[in-house]
Amino acid sequence: MAVQNGTEFEGQVTVASRIVDTLSSGLYHAPSACLKELINNSYDADAKTVRVYVKPDADRIVIEDDGVGFSRKEFQSHFDRVSESHKRDSGQTTSGGRKKIGKIGIGFIASNELCETLEIYTTKKGSSDLLCIVMNFDEMKKPIEQRRSKDGTVVKADYTGRIEKAEKDEQYTQLHLLRVRGEARNILASARSAANPEKQGLTLYGLLTSDVRDALADPKLKSWQQFDLYSKTMLEIALNIPVQYHEDWLTKKRGKQIQKFEKWCETTRFSVFYDNTELRKPVVFRPPTDRVLVEEFDFKGKAVSASGYFYVQHGTITPRELQGLLIRIRGAAVGDYDPSFLGFSATEASLLQRWVSCEVWADDKLEDAMNIDRRTLREVHPAYVELRSVIHKRLRAVLKAARSKIYEAGSTEKKETRTKNAEASLKQAIVEHVSQISPSTEKTVAKMWDELSKDKGAMVRAMKSRSIPEIYQIVVEVAEETLSASDARKFIRKLTEKLID
Repeated sequence: MAVQNGTEFEGQVTVASRIVDTLSSGLYHAPSACLKELINNSYDADAKTVRVYVKPDADRIVIEDDGVGFSRKEFQSHFDRVSESHKRDSGQTTSGGRKKIGKIGIGFIASNELCETLEIYTTKKGSSDLLCIVMNFDEMKKPIEQRRSKDGTVVKADYTGRIEKAEKDEQYTQLHLLRVRGEARNILASARSAANPEKQGLTLYGLLTSDVRDALADPKLKSWQQFDLYSKTMLEIALNIPVQYHEDWLTKKRGKQIQKFEKWCETTRFSVFYDNTELRKPVVFRPPTDRVLVEEFDFKGKAVSASGYFYVQHGTITPRELQGLLIRIRGAAVGDYDPSFLGFSATEASLLQRWVSCEVWADDKLEDAMNIDRRTLREVHPAYVELRSVIHKRLRAVLKAARSKIYEAGSTEKKETRTKNAEASLKQAIVEHVSQISPSTEKTVAKMWDELSKDKGAMVRAMKSRSIPEIYQIVVEVAEETLSASDARKFIRKLTEKLID
């Protein structure tokens, strides 16, 4: 990349006073929330590949993409007054046909939650200008009164910029987050490795995508809390951005809706690498039994329309971060999985609710209900109200189906297995305690047992009312009473009578 000194300029990044408090007081709850905003910016720039570098010690974070970049004019139009975002002035979709995730236009400002300084290097294809910006967030440390100007705007950061020379066939944007703050730095640099043996928890640092999938599918993994903070951050980012699903993430019972979601993720041609590990949606189901229910839905309402699926397995969904309902708008998640299913009754099939994971892909109408933090929705918005009503109705039907097809079927199967095991134990006990009789009499004993135990209802009631030791004692008593070969038939009949009494 050839560069040379050129035009220099400077200015200030401002925001309207009505939103500055929100922007300045921890809008983003964790490093993952900040980083996913910056990655989604790359998606909106039609990038095909994004690379995030955090390790080895998180003293700086670098995010680079091959998106369309932006010019000085575009930068100043966007950032000189953030509240007047022009991100969708050119339309709802990018030049590459993607629906834009960003709406308010505060993605770059998210970096102030992580670092003191942001450096931006960007160029557009066909342009010989390399735009270099240094954004300083020290202004944020000053009281709001000192940052408010006469027109009501509030200074968010100072920036300086310059134009250098770039090759015309180059197209990229690089973000360098410098002087990463203490807690964010500790979180992002927390990966356990040979160089850091004191670090605790499982780690995904340096793993292949397939190894990440296997780690997520491990039945011993009950929660993402078992990972180090670096890996947990990595998973939270992957959950929120429009990357692909893992291979074999779900049972082979894939219907048209699920295939549609997978296909959409593939056709976006959007890949994100986190310290060289390709990110995929961290949603991997490995049920403990083959009793699984997958129910798809697709509804069109007045205020909102959506598609999705309910996945139900016999047993609690693990890791627990996948329990509940996840909403996506334009491919990006709105917060995390909601274990309450948008406020569904906690007492209605409470056990089975922990067996359910649901993913909802809502249309653009729900976007108006989304709060500025992109993690929550306004519960009074008509789109939210209608979606909640539909989801609760569908969930109630799914729980009913799960009770009959999974829960009760599993209970019946367990009862039948216990009965068969008990019968086998009793038959073995009979043989051991009447070993003195002839082989022919043994066959007679076994045959009689099979005939007299055909009353399965009586046998099940007997097995439920007595423990194995108690039943075994009965066998011993009857064997002692009927040990002679001539009384073999009497022995079997009396044994059965005692069991079903």
